[in-house]
Amino acid sequence: SGAGRIAPNTTPRRSPSGSSTSAAAAAAAAPPRLLFSANGAGPFHPTTSVLQAVYAAALAAADADAGEEGAGARLSVASLWERTHTLHYMLTPKDAPLPPPPPGAAGGGAAAATSADAEEALAAFGSTDRRAALGAALPALRGKVCGDAPPPGVAEQTDAILSALSVLRVLTASPARVMSLGRADAEEASQKTRADAARVFLPAEAFVSAKLAGKLVRQLSDTLSLCSGSLPAWCVALARTCPFLFPFETRQQLFYCTTFGLARALHRMHGQAENGGGGRDPRVGRLQRQKVRVSRERVLESAVKVFDMAPARKMVLEVEFFNEVGTGTGPTLEFYTLLSRELAARALGAWRDADARKRSAEETGAKEPVAAPHGLFPAPMRADAGDADADAAPASPGGLKRLDLFRLLGRVVGKALQDSRLLDVGLSPAFYRAAVGGAALALPDVAVVDPELGRTLARLDAAAKRVAALRESGAPEAEWRGVTVDGAAVDDLCLAFTLPGDDAFELRPGGADVAVDAANLGEYVAAVVDATVGGGVARQLEAFRGGLRDVCHPAALGVFSASELERVLCGEGQAWTP
Repeated sequence: SGAGRIAPNTTPRRSPSGSSTSAAAAAAAAPPRLLFSANGAGPFHPTTSVLQAVYAAALAAADADAGEEGAGARLSVASLWERTHTLHYMLTPKDAPLPPPPPGAAGGGAAAATSADAEEALAAFGSTDRRAALGAALPALRGKVCGDAPPPGVAEQTDAILSALSVLRVLTASPARVMSLGRADAEEASQKTRADAARVFLPAEAFVSAKLAGKLVRQLSDTLSLCSGSLPAWCVALARTCPFLFPFETRQQLFYCTTFGLARALHRMHGQAENGGGGRDPRVGRLQRQKVRVSRERVLESAVKVFDMAPARKMVLEVEFFNEVGTGTGPTLEFYTLLSRELAARALGAWRDADARKRSAEETGAKEPVAAPHGLFPAPMRADAGDADADAAPASPGGLKRLDLFRLLGRVVGKALQDSRLLDVGLSPAFYRAAVGGAALALPDVAVVDPELGRTLARLDAAAKRVAALRESGAPEAEWRGVTVDGAAVDDLCLAFTLPGDDAFELRPGGADVAVDAANLGEYVAAVVDATVGGGVARQLEAFRGGLRDVCHPAALGVFSASELERVLCGEGQAWTP
């Protein structure tokens, strides 16, 4: 389809000026590289594909022929392949920086700002509860809803509207949580707060923009735009920073078209065209596949070796079991099912267990799943433990350490998304928000992970706030020490600075010998919350992100909410009544 010549160009082209001395020095120290130009356009960055270069050159030529009437929009696939395009190549000029990389769709998305000033602004919220409830609105409150560098073409008025919508979405998604911030009488006023929140709550569908969704669908249906990396930057930027503007199906299509490379995007588009009975897209070549053999008796240990292989994280993974003749999709899906069960085994000691009896692996079987009726969430590890102590946490029968387990889980999740496989791993929504979205978790999130513990901590926190309010008002010591929890004095609760349910987990040095009283009740609640959903699980979440990053960037999953990510990863479940 169309001719393409590559001819040497012995005349060095001048690179854009204005670069720093350090950039020039780095370019001079780098080995020689080839730079390409096409039809007088360029030079292009070495990461630019041939199709990107051809498309950019043809677009420039069409605009030059038609003036400023938007001829680029009328450039079709047929007209592109009917022309002859000549590519010139040359060595990189000495003491000159490389041209800027192409503005591809994968890099066009601006995630939430993570600069130092953003962290300072987040700290200005104060308490952990405030940061957890309002942190999602921080980019909009700072006027950087599309990141520190918004996509070109975003007007000031548009940015202001997006910022207002982002803040409104955060406030109306969980209004009860926002209304209860800073209230010492939250327990007594809970009924009124719930009533007020019900009037303020807005469903996610209220924020969907049909016009923007239609524009995004039209952009994603343009195969040439995807192949040439010329998808407008606003597509990914808005979908990641303002996902509420688009329906779930549209964001899901964008995710698969821009996250895992061109070949997989074309395969997905071609499959959709075939399933829909329409479309005349050319059939693309087969994706590269990596076949591996695993042991049915040692699935977890085999998975560690498989996902340590770089090709297995890029090609389509196909599994077959030792001494079995089956291969292809069936054994591969069975491998993911068996692996999902072993990742959730009680013997690993990596997850919160609702079974208070803490049965041993000998009593229950090494592969019995942990009891997690509200979703899997990491069991806490001591924040002051070193890396060696962290790795020495309860391990699997095959010697897999706890942080290695979460790193493996991240790779498995990323690979399942990449190959469109379903996992039978029911992770907690709080895990998704913290590990993928980077959200801070606080006391209300404890109730999502462990409702019973959450209710207990909520009552203790309400008492601690009453104590703090009385002390600030100058009340006598006898009065604030007389604050009760469910009719019992704080001293009579017989609490110590240890994690509830695990007396060996001390919340401070020597915590088992430190009694909880009215004076330090607030400190105790904060320590339990931090150990449960904060510092106690921070390294596990970071290990998961590290494994996920080996396959895809966690920011790419920002187009989904926690419930939507569960839907993509595990499928749509149905609750069957008796």
